[in-house]
Amino acid sequence: MKLRMMIIIRSSWHCKEKENGIGKWDESTQEKKKKENRQDDVASTSASSAPCNGNGSIQPVTADIGVEAMAKEWVSIKKRIDEIDKKAVFAADLTKMIQEIKCSVTENFSTIEKRLESLEIITKSPETITTMIEEMSSSIKSYLFRIEQRLETMEFSTKSTESQFNSPIDDSYVSIAKEDSPPLNSSSLASTGSSNQFQLSTIDFDTLRRLVENPTCTDNINQTTEVESGKTSSTLPDLANSEASSSQLLSDDVIRKFVTPSKDVKKISAILESTVEPRKCALKLLSFFFSEQELRQCNTDGTHGKPALDPVKLNSLKVLLFMRFVLKCKEDEEDVWKGVKSAINGKCRANKFYKKRLNLTNIPQE
Repeated sequence: MKLRMMIIIRSSWHCKEKENGIGKWDESTQEKKKKENRQDDVASTSASSAPCNGNGSIQPVTADIGVEAMAKEWVSIKKRIDEIDKKAVFAADLTKMIQEIKCSVTENFSTIEKRLESLEIITKSPETITTMIEEMSSSIKSYLFRIEQRLETMEFSTKSTESQFNSPIDDSYVSIAKEDSPPLNSSSLASTGSSNQFQLSTIDFDTLRRLVENPTCTDNINQTTEVESGKTSSTLPDLANSEASSSQLLSDDVIRKFVTPSKDVKKISAILESTVEPRKCALKLLSFFFSEQELRQCNTDGTHGKPALDPVKLNSLKVLLFMRFVLKCKEDEEDVWKGVKSAINGKCRANKFYKKRLNLTNIPQE
């Protein structure tokens, strides 16, 4: 409160002075006052800076004191300059960092804008999405169609092979082969050395077994072999004059089981109906089961350094042949099949020599 009262009193007093003209100075008086103040300041500074004697008298200022003051001022100025330089370098580094950050931010913003534009285009035009989906679906459908076609072909081939292997004709042939084939032992395997030699008709397994068990009884074995050979020679039928005891016409469905291309069924059925002898019929049917190259390079048993013909095809030819020409007993059937195999081997040799003869005739003469 006291301070407020004093401030109010002073403000009112100043106002009265202004009204009465008190405190108004002329310009000349103001300049004089300034000059006096300056002189007083110079005198005070000179008195303070000037050295004094012991008596209190002022000595004159020497040059050393001025040089020291100048040096001090120079050092302080240099320090300030160094500080300013450091601040300038730091500011330059900061500006570089700020510029790099700005560049990276602008690049990121540009990429984001491009992506947003592409997304906007895709969202605005749904036709592009539909076209892409349609192309994908069409490609998937084409792949699925191809896979289905392949599966159908595989199923058809497996069904045909199953029908061939599961047919009663093949089962009967397997049973016949099992009954006719002799029993095999380890001793006979060791004596012959390979499994293919057990199927040869010239080896008598009973005599061979007796020889292995008792090598001293050679006389009895020779007698038994002579008797057995006489029996077999008497029971062999004449293949040249042999004819089927009964014939049977085969339907196209039965023939189709043994022949893969269906276009040859009519031709095969015509051959089966027209021919009367099994051997001639087999020779006529060879071209439907084997190619000329196979007949030229192979034979039925794989002997004389040649590969054997396909046993599955030979089996199907045999079954088809004896379904057409039904014989009285299995022994006659086997004998006829041996004759057919020898005729097939002769056909293979004839094809080979005929090819050689053709090659010789085609050589240009000099």
